[in-house]
Amino acid sequence: MNTNTALRNSIIGLLFATLFVPLVVSGSLYFPYITGKAFLFRILIEVAFALYLILVLRDRSYLPRRSVIVWSFSAFLVIMALATIVSENPLKSFWSNYERMEGYVTLLVLAAYFVMLAGTFSRRVWFWFFHASLFMSLIVGIFGLAETFHGVARIAGTLGNSTYLGVYALLHAFLALFLAVRAIERKEKGDAIWWVVGYAIFGIYNAYIMYHTGTRGSFIGMAVGGVLATIIIAIFERNRPLLRKTAVGVCVVIVIMLGVLGISRDSSYVKSSVLLSRFSSLLTFDFQTVLKEQGYSRTLLWSIAGKGLQERPLLGWGQESFNYVFAKYYDPRMYNQEQWFDRSHDVFFDWLVAGGILGLAGYLSLFVAILYLLWKKNQQPIEEEWTLPEKAVLTGLLVAYFIHNIFVFDNLVSYLFFFMLLAYIHRRSTETREAIDHAPLIGNYSNQVAGYVVIVILIGGALYYSFLKPYLQGTYLINALQAHAGQFTSVKGKSVGPSEKDVVALELFKKAFAENTFGNSETLERLTDVTGDVVTSKDSDPKVAQDYTTYLAQRYAVQFKESPKDPRYKLFEGLYLLRIGHLDESIVVLKEALVLAPGKQSLMTQLSIAYFTQKDVAKALDLIKSAYEEEKTNKEALSVYATMLIYSSQAAKADEVIADGLLHQNDVSADSRVLQALIDTKDFPRLIAAAEKRLASDPKNPQVHISAAAIFLKAGNRTRAIKELETAALLAPEFKAQADKYIEVIKKGGDPTAGSAPQAAAQQ
Repeated sequence: MNTNTALRNSIIGLLFATLFVPLVVSGSLYFPYITGKAFLFRILIEVAFALYLILVLRDRSYLPRRSVIVWSFSAFLVIMALATIVSENPLKSFWSNYERMEGYVTLLVLAAYFVMLAGTFSRRVWFWFFHASLFMSLIVGIFGLAETFHGVARIAGTLGNSTYLGVYALLHAFLALFLAVRAIERKEKGDAIWWVVGYAIFGIYNAYIMYHTGTRGSFIGMAVGGVLATIIIAIFERNRPLLRKTAVGVCVVIVIMLGVLGISRDSSYVKSSVLLSRFSSLLTFDFQTVLKEQGYSRTLLWSIAGKGLQERPLLGWGQESFNYVFAKYYDPRMYNQEQWFDRSHDVFFDWLVAGGILGLAGYLSLFVAILYLLWKKNQQPIEEEWTLPEKAVLTGLLVAYFIHNIFVFDNLVSYLFFFMLLAYIHRRSTETREAIDHAPLIGNYSNQVAGYVVIVILIGGALYYSFLKPYLQGTYLINALQAHAGQFTSVKGKSVGPSEKDVVALELFKKAFAENTFGNSETLERLTDVTGDVVTSKDSDPKVAQDYTTYLAQRYAVQFKESPKDPRYKLFEGLYLLRIGHLDESIVVLKEALVLAPGKQSLMTQLSIAYFTQKDVAKALDLIKSAYEEEKTNKEALSVYATMLIYSSQAAKADEVIADGLLHQNDVSADSRVLQALIDTKDFPRLIAAAEKRLASDPKNPQVHISAAAIFLKAGNRTRAIKELETAALLAPEFKAQADKYIEVIKKGGDPTAGSAPQAAAQQ
């Protein structure tokens, strides 16, 4: 075996190892389902790419040939490079964060992955690569199905997200179908049947896995892609009548199954199944209702993305910048959704925001390039011509993936498959019978050696910055959280007691920040939580608490310098300052955050609470009123507004606000904060009215009777309080012993809610 062959085989071995990426889960890292996979992929690809560059210096034939896919991908990379440069936060756009592990750096790694697949894989290697990928889908699916034994409705397995597993299974179902039609075309009839049966088993298995993920985008994609592929074969296949008839039969079966599921969507059987009800809800012609009920948050996100595009139409905001758009153009109707979306939940809107119109055009050009190479007439014979069934299935796969991406965002695992598909179609469409020139790219031996040195240095640096440093930071972060939680009993042989755990945790946080990688922002979030715990704990050493406070302030100063327009971290610091009682500082920071996210009700609510705590009642009421009127279905804003009115001696106005809330299907008359405000202001008539209303609406709930007992006790009606406790004991026999103790205290003239009793009047 010569050196070039050894290099090629090593590269191929490393590329095969990438198939294990979906299985990686690292509990020692932050976001264990994401970071471990990304780190392994980076290591494998960067090491393989170093070997590949050396191979190319020795033999230029391993460079990919020119094709429309190569040109499209190159243009896409250039566009996104420009978008990264002009990004709101170029560093984040390049490096991403632990939660996503994407950014421009991942595009570069994927580009290296594509180039190596396209340049080194032969037809035989592709054959084994596809089969190895199918085998891995079997193992990944087993881990997912294992969750069903624990009552999990939507499985995720080692991918950590049901949507990720859904698209992984979808793509492998089509891969099995593709291999099946290849077997029919290329094997003898007697042998083909067994291969087809084997592929059918893998295809059905992956479809079954997809079903158990409950991923509606994958479900629609599989249905539409499957129907399209079979229709193409049914209409245009001329050489194999049996295959054509089979395609017709499969198409009819798919349509009938969809029709039956759609017709039965209101049946008790379908409604009793979480998965069937999810899928059947989409099988209707009432698309407006589907968007309103099933895709409500997505349509709002898409609208927000559209506004961001209008501001930066050509190159967008840069990758990992949707959070800026989300904050600036926040829609108050999203109050009951996640508070900090970093994706639009639509791949195409994501690329519009990340790269503008040019970025989306570059991404879409990859799909166009695939279809062009599949269906164009070749000017010169290629080594292996595409057959119609192959083109039909790959077209169906592409459409299925495209449709899936309308409803969700991409991830590393689906990227791997997509770029594998790009490389395979490129390689097969450009592989001709022409003689191959094996000449070296650099003929001079000394220059080759110099090239080897440069390659090793560059790839070594890439591994250091893209893997080692962020890996160490993530490890230090996890260790810091474990130390704070008291999970470290010793460090380097030295025992760690309860009084020392936070000292150890702070040192680990400092080590994490010393790595200074893209993990800084998430490390800061956790440092904020821990600092709040330390400062507010009665058991903390004042000096240690001060050390935390000082260090946290320093880190926020750095964060604001790096990302001055990101309101997320201003909110975090503002809430932390509010938590530790630094009202003036909290108000300053929260006001700055509100400027960057002007429509965000949660920010307005927190700032109003800070004003109210500071006794600036007028500002507090004005702000919380604005927050409530932004979107009156927001129960949180309504509750805080009513509570502040009661504390401000405006109970009558609070009644009006609560009544207005009822018009928007929100009843906060028995909200814990409202009740506590009535207790504190000794407004017993309203308290009793609220208690009676809850008792009438939910008489079988023992907790309602316990809360009512506390209210009647505060109002001085001990007899009624005892009666409600007795009723609660009848409804919940396990509570009887505790109820008897409370009743005994009440009969002696005491108040159990004033001590350690767990059911205070404000609890629900």
